[in-house]
Amino acid sequence: MKATIEFQNGTLRLMVDGKAVPPDAYITYFTRNARYDDFAKLGYKLYSLPVMFSSKTFNEISQAPCFGKPIFDSDTPDWDTLDADFHKILDACPDALIFPRMNVSLNEAWELANPDELCDTGATPIHRPCFSSDKWAQESMRLYGLAIDHIAASDYADHVIGYQFAAGNTEEWFSHDQKGSVGKRSREKFAEWSLEKGLKDTEENYHAFLSDIVATRICDLAAFTKQRAGRDLLVGTFYGYTFECADRTSCHHSLDRVLECQDIDFLCSPVSYANDRRLGRDHSCMLPCDSLKLHGKLYFSENDTRTHLTYPPFPDLPYFQQPVFAPKKFEDTVEMLKLHYARSMVHGYAHWWFDMWGGWYVDDTYMSEMKDFLKISKQAISKPLGSVSEIAVFVDEKAYKFNNTPEPVEMIYQIRDTLGKMGTPYDCYLASDYGAVKNNYKAIIVLDTYRTELVESIVNDNERCFVIDVNNKNVTTEELREFCRACGVHIYSDKDAVIYANESYLFVHTCTEGSLDIKMPAGKKLHAIMGADSHGGEFPEKYGILFEII
Repeated sequence: MKATIEFQNGTLRLMVDGKAVPPDAYITYFTRNARYDDFAKLGYKLYSLPVMFSSKTFNEISQAPCFGKPIFDSDTPDWDTLDADFHKILDACPDALIFPRMNVSLNEAWELANPDELCDTGATPIHRPCFSSDKWAQESMRLYGLAIDHIAASDYADHVIGYQFAAGNTEEWFSHDQKGSVGKRSREKFAEWSLEKGLKDTEENYHAFLSDIVATRICDLAAFTKQRAGRDLLVGTFYGYTFECADRTSCHHSLDRVLECQDIDFLCSPVSYANDRRLGRDHSCMLPCDSLKLHGKLYFSENDTRTHLTYPPFPDLPYFQQPVFAPKKFEDTVEMLKLHYARSMVHGYAHWWFDMWGGWYVDDTYMSEMKDFLKISKQAISKPLGSVSEIAVFVDEKAYKFNNTPEPVEMIYQIRDTLGKMGTPYDCYLASDYGAVKNNYKAIIVLDTYRTELVESIVNDNERCFVIDVNNKNVTTEELREFCRACGVHIYSDKDAVIYANESYLFVHTCTEGSLDIKMPAGKKLHAIMGADSHGGEFPEKYGILFEII
């Protein structure tokens, strides 16, 4: 089996043995509650599953216990749970395509035996590994290699299309100490790093290094995976939350290095958690997904879409009482499922439905939507899906090392609400990609958290540039529309509405009651294919409709 990411019909496609695969997948943490049968009956072929190396919590903040039985909690690997989990998927879907999520954490015995390899502080008295530790990286890689070898020798090996490796807090390369992964080893390596680059020993440079070492670990693990598993399999990970985690301690600000890595095929993130995912807003990407596309990396969105069936897995833990984990109203869930699906399909990226604790989607209406989604995804494979956005939004991730106050972080986090309701689509990039794409757009918007030389050069280069910083972070949608109109941008709606559009599809989502006029470019018409039937001509307060452009 050979899996690749290839450019086709204006977007990147997941290909298996030369054939495009619908990029719709399913995963759950609690495999004992998995609904593999439900999704397999609908025709879903793409699956992931969690693989835990140790019983250590994957989240130092929540202290949630390990999901499932780990492989490497003792000197003798325990492969039984791993093998059983693969077979659960194959029993439901004999021709499944699987990319396991490999959490390369180390066990408690190793951590207790290696105090110099850990962070200095943490959320609990027991500290966790520091990303700068070579000893931690080497041991994680050794165990990872054993797991890859076991899977390659298994009776399910031919169903594996790639690996998603994971590390750090919440498996997303966040530091265990929530300070950037600071410890004895980070200080030693920073001294070497700054000397090699001729940089001063400053707090800002230290935080730049903390992101750089994570990028190094990711690139090394990706190269190791390709070498050990073979280049015919895909490799990816969580990383690069440029539009969600602007805090300089997040370790996510060397995405440019990861995008240059030839061993990385895809990157992932959850759907944005901004505004507790209330409806009437664009539930945007954490990553600059158009930079990923530019560099040939497929973006996978983790659609951990809450439903009225969502429940806290560990009700005694305060962390799971937050609003984001609360059950949603049934009617709101239906609209949110459409919103999350439409964003991925129209923007041309992949996604998985993350049924976290299992049973979130056990409802006839939800599964009917899932069936319709997959049908549309299959049809979309042969359609032109190139971007029609005439606005590009840029942000300089290297400026984030200066973000030591809340204001610029909050600005980046919240401004997407305004951008998403402009009534016209936009693409988003790292500022380092400006030169490669600037001529493709009529209007440029720069999110300026700190005026770096790169940001200054973009502003000076382009008269059609709108700069948003902490001083004008409350810019309105109408002000942005007025700017875009002046640049010749086509505005689809004069009212606040979430609009996604590509060459073949347009999706509109709004919480504005009443009619909404959609102005199409000359010669283009709309045919509703999802969401219109339930409204019977009368639009409720919240709705989303997917149109095919004809």
